[in-house]
Amino acid sequence: MPPASPPSTESAILICLQALQREVMHLVAQQMPWLTTAEMCQRYSVTPKTLTAMELRGEIPTRQKGRWNRAELLAWELAP
Repeated sequence: MPPASPPSTESAILICLQALQREVMHLVAQQMPWLTTAEMCQRYSVTPKTLTAMELRGEIPTRQKGRWNRAELLAWELAP
């Protein structure tokens, strides 16, 4: 069995991955800042009625002017 990586190496990799994740979120949000109901339904494989119920239960962020902010949604999805 190979020896485990030193914790400092694993921590450095995790920090790099988190920074990369934030940068990707930022770039995607700039290019396509809004998600429609159809896109959200496809993303979660649900109907519009179920999507509304999920929103009311607090399972997804609330929409703004009928659309979801992509940066907010990505941050919510990636939150621990």
